[in-house]
Amino acid sequence: MHALPLFLIQDSTSSQLTPQQTQQFISAFAGIYFVAILLYFAVKVVLYAIPMWRICKRAGLSPQISLLCAIPLIGRLITVYVMAFADWKVAPIAPSAPLPPVYTPPTFASPSYPPAQPPTV
Repeated sequence: MHALPLFLIQDSTSSQLTPQQTQQFISAFAGIYFVAILLYFAVKVVLYAIPMWRICKRAGLSPQISLLCAIPLIGRLITVYVMAFADWKVAPIAPSAPLPPVYTPPTFASPSYPPAQPPTV
């Protein structure tokens, strides 16, 4: 496993590395690898936590529940179960629009429309 970073770092024209140099290169590679893993973890948490934050807020739950996504392996599962079995404090959807009012014909005295046909003889 240590051969790959050494192969990538070692110049083909240089002489063999001393054990101390080898240890320094391995330490540097381990540090870079650790930072890369932390960065990957942070990006992954942000990609899951932001949408979960908004979902929790819209569901009427505490948005801080979404921070459980930061727990490796089981955090998202815990968050989903909390949301699935919690009572959502969301206002019910308003019923559809009421029917239009019933038409009542005008009550003033006026000739009817259309005018009545004259009687035929």
